[in-house]
Amino acid sequence: MNRSLKLSVLAALALGSSQALALNLGQIQVKSALGQPLRVEIPVNPASPAELQNLSARLASSDAFTRAGITDGRPSVPLQFKVADEHGHKVILVTSSVPVNNPYIDLLIEVSSAAGTSVHEYPVLLDPPAGKLAAATSGNRHAGHHAAA
Repeated sequence: MNRSLKLSVLAALALGSSQALALNLGQIQVKSALGQPLRVEIPVNPASPAELQNLSARLASSDAFTRAGITDGRPSVPLQFKVADEHGHKVILVTSSVPVNNPYIDLLIEVSSAAGTSVHEYPVLLDPPAGKLAAATSGNRHAGHHAAA
């Protein structure tokens, strides 16, 4: 499914909620690497304090993934969702207790508050841990020296 159609479906899901939800979520911040338990933070930017009442988040249903046209990248490990205070700001924490070995995850998150419910899509790209990336880079450089000798 093309990207614009996918976005249209997500917009329809969001507009189809019981009330209009003005809650704005910020850009996802990935705090983990490939092969580690997942940890991402999503800043919550409410238009009013009332939007923070009864705020909760969860992975969207299988039907929502299907309606959004997401067939690849669905999380393959159990995820936990928590609304927390980080440095004086509300964030949605998405974590796993087991390592994630797929470099790409497509998160479709259902967010509910006193103002209503909406669905947000976040593609997550996990980089290898810095130590493994440095070892692979230095290993490639070392192999090049042997080939040239």
